[in-house]
Amino acid sequence: MLSGMPDFPRDKRRHERMHMFLVPTQEERVRFWVNKPAKDLDARAGVILDASESGMRILVDDDGDFMGGHYRVQLLVDGLISCSMKLIWCEADEGLGYMAGMQFDEGGDDVVAYLAAHPPTADHRTWISCTLRRIEPR
Repeated sequence: MLSGMPDFPRDKRRHERMHMFLVPTQEERVRFWVNKPAKDLDARAGVILDASESGMRILVDDDGDFMGGHYRVQLLVDGLISCSMKLIWCEADEGLGYMAGMQFDEGGDDVVAYLAAHPPTADHRTWISCTLRRIEPR
């Protein structure tokens, strides 16, 4: 430990707006920080790892259970881009969160267009931060 640094327990070393992910690549896991907007403190943090015209794979934070259902996914990019998605599959990712496969429900055209122009890839370590908020299906 560095001298002069407080020795806080691990569960006290977090900030409600920041979440660190260890994103898997072929060689290693890379640190990637998601800074949630102040208005979205109750939303889950996520990292969009890859996407297609029908859905996306998202690494979701480990703040409690991540259950099936529908979610409003907000991309944390310039401009407001969001869509409704349905959780198709989910598995725990070595205690670091949940790997989730999500399918577009509605409003996905803007998100698909953005992701086509700015594709998330592990090769270039260009992932996209997002928040997820559980919603009722329409």
